[in-house]
Amino acid sequence: MGLRSRQTVGELNSETGSISSDSEQKVFGLHHRCGDLACAVTGAGRIGENYRMAQEIPKIAATLEDCDALNIGEYAEHLGNELKRSIDKRFTWSKKALRINLLLDGFIDDQPGRAKVTIVCAPIPVPVQVESQDLFPGMSIGFGSRLIHESLFAPILQYEPLRRYWTACRQVVRTLDQSAEVAQAIIAAQCDSRVAMLDPKHCASVGGHIHIAETTAKGFAWRIPPEEPFSKLPA
Repeated sequence: MGLRSRQTVGELNSETGSISSDSEQKVFGLHHRCGDLACAVTGAGRIGENYRMAQEIPKIAATLEDCDALNIGEYAEHLGNELKRSIDKRFTWSKKALRINLLLDGFIDDQPGRAKVTIVCAPIPVPVQVESQDLFPGMSIGFGSRLIHESLFAPILQYEPLRRYWTACRQVVRTLDQSAEVAQAIIAAQCDSRVAMLDPKHCASVGGHIHIAETTAKGFAWRIPPEEPFSKLPA
């Protein structure tokens, strides 16, 4: 079982206080002829005004349904390279590089797997990197504030504002409902203004609507759906 929850890591607008990716869907259900996967994006949910991951990733995934991937790592390599080609066709990079991570969990031929794809768009071409990751039952892997993430799983409460989130994360997880509760607590903690004071630099770019998905051998399903599912986005 894989469970992906979404936290925005985007560009903070210092004038409005909003984050460029707040309204973007950043968790996706992807289908392969031999299984289903969940894909979470960290980094930009949108590039410029019109290039939206919520549109491009499902489009690319549709072309990969019959690809020859034998496991999650091989599928991740296909997806990462196709997404990078799509981005490079639309944009040129003269100065600042853009880094995007794709985090994939799922099943191919009933075998669970996890992989991380790192895409770097820069003036000097950088190959897509794919890292197969071990599955650790009961372990949370998170982006955002490392300080807060580690504090949520510490054996002793370290900061009083974390109490209700820490209580959720310290429970013994045996069900998908409990897993979803932990995932939501990790993100909600970093969106809490009292908690964010512990690590304002990293929490400043975490926010937006939380959406949570689960992937099992039976397929992909939403626990908390995104505000703008891909099917409702304009073409």
